[in-house]
Amino acid sequence: MVPAACAVPNLIFFEGLSSQDFIPSVFVDIGRVINQYMAALEAYSSHMHQSNIQNMSNFDIARSAANFRGILGRVTYAEGFVPLRHFIQL
Repeated sequence: MVPAACAVPNLIFFEGLSSQDFIPSVFVDIGRVINQYMAALEAYSSHMHQSNIQNMSNFDIARSAANFRGILGRVTYAEGFVPLRHFIQL
């Protein structure tokens, strides 16, 4: 459990660029906003370092990850999340 979030009803984890063994089960279709998503990453370009993959930037990796998660979620681009705790109110 994450102590700082003990009073939060919904807690989900997102995938970072260096995440390993991340297996999301919740997907959000970001196809309509992929360009805004990439522009938001560009706004933080000073925090985006060159990747260790030749001829591939972290921006390329982020778009590729969104495309891969989209394939898993059956859309073009998606963001994947892993829920730790998720309540649905009826």
